[in-house]
This record gives sequence, structure tokens and C-alpha cells, in this order.
Amino acid sequence: MKDWFKDFLDDISGVLFTPSAALKKIAGEKKVLQAVIILFLSGLLPDISGYRHTMNENILRPFVSRDIFPGLDGVYPALTRAMPYIVAFMIISGILIIPLLHFIFTAVVELACQFLTPGKARNTLPDTSDDVPEQNAVNAGETVPDSNVNPMTQIQVRSHELPASATGVGLFTSMAFATLPMILMVPVNLLSTLTGINLSLLSSILLRLWVVVLQVISVRETHGFTTGRAALAYFALPLVGLAVILVMIIMLLTVAAPLIPNML
Repeated sequence: MKDWFKDFLDDISGVLFTPSAALKKIAGEKKVLQAVIILFLSGLLPDISGYRHTMNENILRPFVSRDIFPGLDGVYPALTRAMPYIVAFMIISGILIIPLLHFIFTAVVELACQFLTPGKARNTLPDTSDDVPEQNAVNAGETVPDSNVNPMTQIQVRSHELPASATGVGLFTSMAFATLPMILMVPVNLLSTLTGINLSLLSSILLRLWVVVLQVISVRETHGFTTGRAALAYFALPLVGLAVILVMIIMLLTVAAPLIPNML
């Protein structure tokens, strides 16, 4: 157990300070349990620590004041009393939803990676048709020296022993560890609560960008992509969604264009 915690802490420090090597190691070892722990910590702790700041009277009361929403000026005390129940609901729902959403997003990125993987990399074994005599000799029980075997061929065989789909678990774990910077929102939220200065928005944006960079590195190290190809796989879903929206807008404008002169 001591070695487990030591290895866990080494992975955490590696993600923060040497992300490329650490995420490649994590993807290869497929530490699912540790990845789920990181998901819970990075997903639940910032929300729980920031909830009291959100419920701060100076922040919440203006939104439920009589000037903006008449009749809701008494909502703030009720929300304050309901805070423990809301936090408990956040924890229970987070335990169920956070791993599920991460699994779905990882599956989409993995699917994009499979489409972007070069054709030659999909071959699990190199062509060994020229080695038939040696194989027959081995089957006959004879010893065949391997001095003439190309070392690069041996490396290729070892690197492609597993099918491409086996990288899905590695990508799940490495991308989960890549969400680690969001835990830093805990001290930021606590500082905002103590000082009354809202530092959460800017810090959240910066930490989200850090997470995106680390997750792109996860894709790159798991699949051996270039940085550009890894970024393309990572942003495939939003890019496809944006393309669909643009196509729908163009189709709508095309249909509505003949009607515009009659409306003027």
C-alpha cells in the first residue's frame, strides 16, 4: 500500500511538472482506479469549495432581490438552509455522472484517433513470408540463430502486439490524470471566500486551458501522434458540431432567401 501511494504521488507530480513522460507512463500502465480518484477530486472538490463562495450573501442576494425578481427576496435564507442537502446531492450526482461523462468524451476522442491513425500503424504484425524456412526449422525443433533478424522488425512486433482498441483504457486513464490542475481551484475558491474578491472566473479559465493542453498531450503520447494530429482528434467533436451548425444555417438561409423580399 505504501508503494501504491508513493507511485500515485509520483504520477501526480509528474503530470504537473513533466507531463509528457508522466502521461505516457500512465497511459501504458492503465491505472484505472487512480484515474477515477483523480476524476472525483478534480470534479467534486472545486464545486464543493466554491459553493459557499457562491452562496455568499453579497453575491447571491442581488440576484434574488425585489428589484430584479419581485417576490424572491426571501429565497436567500431558504437556499442557505438547504446548502447541506444541495452539497450532498452534488456529491452523489458527481460520483455517478463524472466518470460517465469522461468515459463518453474519451470514447469519442478514441474513435477520432482510430480514423486519424496512419494505415501502416494498424498492421499488428509485419510480413514474415520470407521467414518460412526459419519458422519450419523452429517447428521441427531446430535452433535457428536470430542474428539476421532486423532489430526494427522485433520492435515493430512488440509495439503492435496489442490491437489499436487497447489504447482506449490508456487514453481514459491519462486524460483523467490530465484534469488534475482543476484541484487547484480549491485554494482559489477558499481565498475568494475569505477575501470577498472573486478570483474564481479567471482562475477557472486558466486552469481549464491547462487541462486542455494536458489532455492533448495525453492523446499525443498514447497514440504516438504529432501535436497537430492529437489536437485534431481532441477537438474533433466540437469541430464536427460546428460544421453541422454551419451547414444547418446555410440550408436555412438558402430556404429562407426567397422569402426575404416578401417580408420587407
